[in-house]
Amino acid sequence: MPKMVAGSHNAGSHSDRPANPFGSRFTTPGALSFCPDGNLSVGNVIEMDAEQFLSVLADKVAITPRALIVGPHGSGKSTLLHALKKELIRSSPPLSAAGSIIWITLRQGGSHAEVWSALARCPPGGLLMMDGSEQLWFWERMRVLVIARSKEIRLLWTSHRPLLGFSEIYRTRPHREVARRLAKGLLADFPQLQVEMMQEFDRRWPVCQGNIRELWATLYDHFEKQNIPQREGCP
Repeated sequence: MPKMVAGSHNAGSHSDRPANPFGSRFTTPGALSFCPDGNLSVGNVIEMDAEQFLSVLADKVAITPRALIVGPHGSGKSTLLHALKKELIRSSPPLSAAGSIIWITLRQGGSHAEVWSALARCPPGGLLMMDGSEQLWFWERMRVLVIARSKEIRLLWTSHRPLLGFSEIYRTRPHREVARRLAKGLLADFPQLQVEMMQEFDRRWPVCQGNIRELWATLYDHFEKQNIPQREGCP
């Protein structure tokens, strides 16, 4: 699960209008960092903090040619992948060189041309990180595996389900209390709205069924509705 990186919400479309804290620039994986859920473990190593967890998981990536992070939509896979990229650059000198790690994100209905471009650019011994690999067709995944093996490229992907040819290194799961702490952190600059927004959080959590991304979207809309009177009352 992610946690918010401290930042201000005071920049909006108008200089005197605070930005919605559930907007994408505050809740995307690039704006969030990995946060332990209180039950982090990899293999026989248990009860780790986030830093230890990422270090152990990075070591596991280093010995797994085709590694996979599996989890449902909006459960923190992308956030963990971002955190692992930083940890791998820090802890693995071969991957710290420019161009050694190639990152691509696949969207539903989007073009897959960048996959082949990324494979062409990735050097032998490099790492191809792919977020949203379930968007690939089966034959495309098999082709990637063949090319990666021939070029000695390692793979670290996220997926909603296990994939043939990959080893699952971690499975993400949504945790209500961690998400609740996140929401409170995002609302830190809005104490006057925190009670109402957290009540909405409690109402929406079961509806969103643990999909954190969907939860942020619903809280964004609710924040806009709650904040309208204050905006209208501004001079």
